[in-house]
Amino acid sequence: MPSTRYVLLGDPAARLPVQALVATRPASVAVVPSKPALPLPIDRLEEAIAQVILGDKGIKGIAAEYGLERGELEGLAARYQAAGRRALEG
Repeated sequence: MPSTRYVLLGDPAARLPVQALVATRPASVAVVPSKPALPLPIDRLEEAIAQVILGDKGIKGIAAEYGLERGELEGLAARYQAAGRRALEG
């Protein structure tokens, strides 16, 4: 009788080759951060974004005051305006 390779699910006597499956995984796995790092603490970043939204100062001056690039601050302000604090925190 030919050997078959099937396992009846729920069979208490069945042993699946778990070790063989684990051993075949790649040795190195890339780790992807779950959220991007913020350039400033969230409270300081919200202060800068609030100044951008209020428009009392130029964005270039606000960016310089907080040590950010103008484009970076513009992008963060746009994300914040679209979805609030959660958009910044990832």
